[in-house]
Amino acid sequence: MKQKLPKIISAIFNPPFVNAYVLVIYFTLNSSVATMSIIVGVIMFLFVIPWTPVLLYWVITRKSPSKLPSNKRIPFIIVGIASYALGVIYFYLLSPKAYEFLMVYHLTYFINSILLLVGSIKSKPSVHISGFVIPVILLSLYTNIFFILLLLITPIIGWSRLRLGIHTIGQLVLGFVIGILSIMLSISLLKITFNTTFSIQHYSQNYFITVK
Repeated sequence: MKQKLPKIISAIFNPPFVNAYVLVIYFTLNSSVATMSIIVGVIMFLFVIPWTPVLLYWVITRKSPSKLPSNKRIPFIIVGIASYALGVIYFYLLSPKAYEFLMVYHLTYFINSILLLVGSIKSKPSVHISGFVIPVILLSLYTNIFFILLLLITPIIGWSRLRLGIHTIGQLVLGFVIGILSIMLSISLLKITFNTTFSIQHYSQNYFITVK
């Protein structure tokens, strides 16, 4: 019974579920970009390719890969890196300006996965924490800055992972730092590589104009 609540919290805030929540909000606020080609791309590169190996592992073993030692998680992370890289290319070829949010989203996860891979050599950074921080911050930057308040949920997620014995406090903090660093590197790299201007004010204004 003591493990029931932490398990529920961990399940609700599983990274693919968090991605789904955030993207539903984003597409609701930006319905014009929710075309079939965009939805298919998002589903393929953010969900199907990176998470199918995880699901198959769970079906076969009835165990979550998150409970594996850090070095055993590396193959799953490598699949994610490849998928997110393809996502960046896909949305760039469609239109880097029209789909900048989705490019940044995939690029951030690409960088995040590389940093998780490096971190997994000597530690076990929390995928749950980095996978919550990234979507929430990107959503707040590209729609309404007040979404940043959702980060107040982060300690609750961290508590659940501690209670389940999956992570230490240091690993949770490392996951948080990797998430923040991934966003900073992604935005900087996008601006340098694709000569794209990122403006928080621009997107915030668009949001408020839309809701009015």
